Amino acid sequence: MLLYIRPVVAELGLLIGGWHDFRHTLSTRLGKNGWSPKVRADILGHSSVQTTSEIYDHADSEDFRSALDEIASELLREVTKSASVN
Repeated sequence: MLLYIRPVVAELGLLIGGWHDFRHTLSTRLGKNGWSPKVRADILGHSSVQTTSEIYDHADSEDFRSALDEIASELLREVTKSASVN
């Protein structure tokens, strides 16, 4: 399978070390694109959605950035309000 996947991945400029890297990336990207956990588990051949979610799904730096930006905006808004009141 990697014989077919590696040329496409290289052309897209993606880096994968092996088959399991591809599976993890596939599961994570399918989740980010709104596919249900059951569909992702079935594609990966897992009998349990829990296996897919706990082992194959990963947060990336953009996930962290978005979450922290949102919280920072809320906190800074409160700090700004407090400073302008005093």
